[in-house]
Amino acid sequence: MKQGELKQLFFIAVFLPDHIQEQIAQQVERARNSNATPDSWKWKRSSNYHISLAFPGRLNTGELRKLKEALSQVDIEAFDIKIRGTNWFERTQNKAGTNTHVVWAQPTEHSANSLKALQSQIQDALKRRGFGYGRTEFLPHITLVKTPIDDAGLAQDFMRSHDDLKTDSWRCDSFGIYKTLNEGDPEHPDNNDGEGSRFQKVSEFHLRR
Repeated sequence: MKQGELKQLFFIAVFLPDHIQEQIAQQVERARNSNATPDSWKWKRSSNYHISLAFPGRLNTGELRKLKEALSQVDIEAFDIKIRGTNWFERTQNKAGTNTHVVWAQPTEHSANSLKALQSQIQDALKRRGFGYGRTEFLPHITLVKTPIDDAGLAQDFMRSHDDLKTDSWRCDSFGIYKTLNEGDPEHPDNNDGEGSRFQKVSEFHLRR
C-alpha cells in the first residue's frame, strides 16, 4: 500500500435494472402512503436497491486488484430473478445501540437458489485468495427500510400488510464490485440534491449467457 493511501469500503452485489427499481419504488411509495410510518424509519433510495453477495471489507489498491483477479474466475450461467413478497430480519439491540430491524423484498425460491449458487462461487473465490466475505449464512434480499428496535411490532405489521409486493422477471447476467461513498465525497447523493447512489460500481463481471 502506498504511504498515506486510505483503504476504501467495498462489497459485491447484484444491482437491479432501472425498471425493476421503479416497480419496487412505486409499490413502496403506495405502501407508505397507506400506512403512517414513523419519521425515524430509514427508507432506502430506489437507486440503492441491490442484492448483496459478499463483503470483502476495506481494501487498498493492490488488494482491490487481487479481488478483481479472484472474481474473474467465477463461472456460472446467467439466470432470472423475480421478487414475490416481503420479509424481515428481527434483531435485538447491541451494546452500541445501533442495531435495527430490516424489512426487505424477497426473491422467489427459484431466484434465491440461483443467487445462492452465485454467492457460493464468489465466496469460494474469495476464500482461496484470503479475502473475507461477511456472514456465512446467505439469505438473498433487497433492503427496503430499517426501523428502530422499539418498532418491532410496527415493522412486522407493515411487512405483513404489504406481502403482495412483486416485480417482473429480469435476467441477472452480471454482478459487480461496488465502493461505498463517504459523505464527504462530491458524488455522494447528499452533495447532489439527493440524486444518485451511495454506491459506485468499480468493476463488472459477466455471467455465461
